[in-house]
Amino acid sequence: MGATPDDFAALAINVTDIDPVHITCEVIDDVQALKDAGELGNGQVNPIINHLGQAKASLAKGKITHAIKKLEQGRDELQDLIDGGGLDAGLASQLDALVQSLNDVITEIQSGSA
Repeated sequence: MGATPDDFAALAINVTDIDPVHITCEVIDDVQALKDAGELGNGQVNPIINHLGQAKASLAKGKITHAIKKLEQGRDELQDLIDGGGLDAGLASQLDALVQSLNDVITEIQSGSA
């Protein structure tokens, strides 16, 4: 049995309330949850988690340029899944919410408010 959209109602994250490292951790957890629910496979999830894990480590070390690059790569992997088609509308919407969360993190970091 697959996950329903209600199972992932909290995927969209409010970046004004949480720091970028925490948001990145939340996105990683959400991607892992989609894999655990059978919505995404290892080959789809592993590159995303690897990029975001590296971004999280870079943020913690103050390596902002590298963190942004890795956040963008993770975001682009998610966007590629959406653009590739073949996803049901609910999953595409969930992934889109994660892309938006990463866009918000990137914007916040680039604006210097992180």
